[in-house]
Amino acid sequence: MERSAAWTLRGALARMRGCLGAAGMAGAVGVAGLGGVGSACVLLASSGPARAGGYPDKPIRLVVPFPPGGGTDVLGRLVAVRLGAELKQTVVVENVAGATGTIGSAQVARAAPDGYTLLLGISATHAIAPSVFPRLPYAPLRDFAPVARLAYGGNVLASTSSTSSTSSTSRTTKSDEETPA
Repeated sequence: MERSAAWTLRGALARMRGCLGAAGMAGAVGVAGLGGVGSACVLLASSGPARAGGYPDKPIRLVVPFPPGGGTDVLGRLVAVRLGAELKQTVVVENVAGATGTIGSAQVARAAPDGYTLLLGISATHAIAPSVFPRLPYAPLRDFAPVARLAYGGNVLASTSSTSSTSSTSRTTKSDEETPA
């Protein structure tokens, strides 16, 4: 990744923090790491030479490695609009779904490391997939340069509201029982 492009993107994303409402942009912006479980990061094909200013002088491609309509896609589209406005350049969202996000991730890993192809990676593509797939077509730490953590997410175990009160997942406290519905 070209150093000037990386710093331009990091600066634009830092200025955007807090501007996406409920969608987030929570957390640190920078190269602190790939993020934890349930987080989303903007990642770039890594290790290109530095070049003089002028970035971006053509549209930027943001690959979302999941189908349209899901949470990662929604976040990607929100980021693309704001990032495009910050950089005064078009940011095109391209959904490349399949194989738990590894098809789109591999496509970005093979892209030129010039800052014009970004990946909206999540824990599934960069933490879980390397543990599950023995011959992954990319190496998360070698093939990508983290730019910004965009959001934190969590997973919950839920059941229908009619689940028996004797279930371990529906324990209530005395104050919960006293609160009128």
